[in-house]
Amino acid sequence: MRDKWNRPQSGSTYGMITIEKAIINATEIYKPGGKRSSATEDFGECSLADFKPKSNDRYPWADIGASRLFADYYKSFARFVPERKMWFCYENGIWIPDVGNLKVMGKCKSLANQLLTYALTIQDEHQRKAYIDYCRKWQSRRYRETVLKDAQSVYPISIAEFDQDPLVLNCANGTLFLTSMDFRPHNSEDRLTKISGVRYDPEAKSEQWDRFIHEIMSGDEEKAKFLQKAFGYSISGDTRYECLFVLYGATTRNGKGTLCESILKVLGSYGCTGFLHENSFDFSPKFKLYINTNYLPVITDMTLFSSGRVVIIPPERHFDESEQDKNLKREFAKPKNQSAILNWLIEGYQLLKKEGLTLPDSVKTSTEAYKRDSDKIALFFEDA
Repeated sequence: MRDKWNRPQSGSTYGMITIEKAIINATEIYKPGGKRSSATEDFGECSLADFKPKSNDRYPWADIGASRLFADYYKSFARFVPERKMWFCYENGIWIPDVGNLKVMGKCKSLANQLLTYALTIQDEHQRKAYIDYCRKWQSRRYRETVLKDAQSVYPISIAEFDQDPLVLNCANGTLFLTSMDFRPHNSEDRLTKISGVRYDPEAKSEQWDRFIHEIMSGDEEKAKFLQKAFGYSISGDTRYECLFVLYGATTRNGKGTLCESILKVLGSYGCTGFLHENSFDFSPKFKLYINTNYLPVITDMTLFSSGRVVIIPPERHFDESEQDKNLKREFAKPKNQSAILNWLIEGYQLLKKEGLTLPDSVKTSTEAYKRDSDKIALFFEDA
């Protein structure tokens, strides 16, 4: 652009004044026959003209009308969450906090530009110029900040309205409904804030993973099946069994670390928590507890055992230096293996629904031994 376009003139610049004159005097608008703009792509067939912002009584040419227009137009993309005091935006299959309002401000800028384009389509010259004058207000950052602030109260949504269905698993390529096993495209109306990050492929298999499970369970098929059900339990928000799973390996290098890390990677944001130093909020626990340890924690409350809340799963195989595969974690992190591990978890959950969480003998024996060692009074009388 030539230097004269940036020359100060009448409180603006020569370039800006020239552009504004061109907009005001325009009588036609370029209508490409090819791909639609990214603004309309965000919302399918919906376009700004469908909202009739110039003549719609819901959108008076003032702050309140502007905030309603923003909230209506981006309702499937942006909602304000009072408990978190921030906007949540829908992106890549999940609703995420918009830290710093960067995403909603970007959308507000987009709407401001679309309004100017829309104004050029108004046939009546007087109305066109009047609406262009109104649309110019949107070019001010301060005005857009006012729009966003007012829009917070149009469609506020509680944090409790997200992730309401405990039997839904959000995957990288769609959403799996565990009750019916229906797999559907992502939909903002599902209101999900978590995602596994792994593509669901019902045909994916991994002989390497199956062999690994067989080896760390020392060939005990019943224990391997129980392990699959125990971890399959983690993909749902179902907490009916109310128990703590402890992967206890008295020896190191028994595969439990590789097992837990690989599954945690598949679970994605389902396996994470956070919100440190932020506003508190109430929620119903839907998580499971798994401990990976070489040392059993000290338990003094024996009712934990009598109520069946503690389950010990012992990986008893020790892999010496010559047997260790240093690349195994990297192999299990490959997309094909990740999808296969996800299927292993889904199959485990289906088995859990069908058969329940009956403990195999090896798990019963390990849990009873832990209970016996934790009962200090019984040990005292045995030694007396």
